[in-house]
Amino acid sequence: LAMVWSTNLFNFMDGTDGIASFEAITIYGVGGAVLWLHGAHQLALLAWIIVASVAGFLVWNWPKAKIFMGDVASSFLGFMVIPFALIGYYVYDISVFVWFVLYLMFTLDATLTLIRRLRHREKFYEAHKLHAYQRLHQSGYSHQRVLFVIIGMNCILSALAVVAAQYTHWRTMSIAGAVVVTVLYYVWVETKKPMYAAASIGREQRS
Repeated sequence: LAMVWSTNLFNFMDGTDGIASFEAITIYGVGGAVLWLHGAHQLALLAWIIVASVAGFLVWNWPKAKIFMGDVASSFLGFMVIPFALIGYYVYDISVFVWFVLYLMFTLDATLTLIRRLRHREKFYEAHKLHAYQRLHQSGYSHQRVLFVIIGMNCILSALAVVAAQYTHWRTMSIAGAVVVTVLYYVWVETKKPMYAAASIGREQRS
């Protein structure tokens, strides 16, 4: 279930220039560092190969993007998070919550947005533009400014993920801190562009 959800949500979140690319660089770059520190050198190198590939792509995907990721690449990047997390856990005793923290910008936004749409009896399988990062763009932020917000958030989450990986007695606090920071980001976006003030825009764009 986690693998199916991860595959789809990464695709859902690939909606503004550079956002999916930088998310992948964060997850696999920092995740690779954690793997390396725990002795998973081959797995870390594989993660960094993905980072190098995405970084090369980001040169042209940076706002204003000249090329776009598409379903195949975004689905692959989302899919691969789960094997890395499971192998890290079962073979190298790395908590899966490290990957959860690294991935939190995407998982929280996608999950909360889906739940809210279901509560409003919207068809969950229909295209929309109601994710937090999309509403931030609708509020007047350029693609580049949205990306810089995501970069800043991912820097905070990366630091918390490393703490969770290296200091087990701080793990619970790190995870809780990551959730709080990400929820505050979501609430901040809500103050700028409420989801259901944006709903009419989303319906117009779909039509």
